[in-house]
Amino acid sequence: MASIERAGRAISGSIDRYFRISDIEFDKSSCSGKSPKRFAYKHLIDASLTMLNCKMDDDASEKDIKRLRGMWALFTSLSVWSENDLKTSQQLRESTIVPHAVFISAFALASKRIREDGVEFESLVEVFDNALDYSREADCWEGLCIIDGKLTKNSKTVSATAEYIYSQISDSKEYQKLLGGKA
Repeated sequence: MASIERAGRAISGSIDRYFRISDIEFDKSSCSGKSPKRFAYKHLIDASLTMLNCKMDDDASEKDIKRLRGMWALFTSLSVWSENDLKTSQQLRESTIVPHAVFISAFALASKRIREDGVEFESLVEVFDNALDYSREADCWEGLCIIDGKLTKNSKTVSATAEYIYSQISDSKEYQKLLGGKA
């Protein structure tokens, strides 16, 4: 019989495993421009719940927990982190889209679709790094989550950004090879 765990406990364990606690803002629902923290805990929780398609007190199967860990392993393995490791959190937020709530939420939605395709997250780091430009100045984000030069998070921008991420990933040759006839 498969092991079952409460989603909240699984999410906390995954966040502890893949993120440095010193990078997480626990007291506020977002990170201000000058915050020394890279991520708001709330954004990581919300993205995890989206990925699992559940609530905090729901049960999560061993398979769901593995997929959640795979998503966060992929997210924390993106080249944007190593390329910007020496930047302050403020510089990182100013130069890239990745630590922002809209990207984190969209990443979770796109990951959910990838999971539905049956593709393993572990095989996607290079695909993500080749298919996406994480720069906040990249034209591709304008009209999706950057409106009139301002980063905007609402259901519409999250959906549009998730669709863009998924389309860029799923249209790549590498992804098509990974699908190998599943589609």
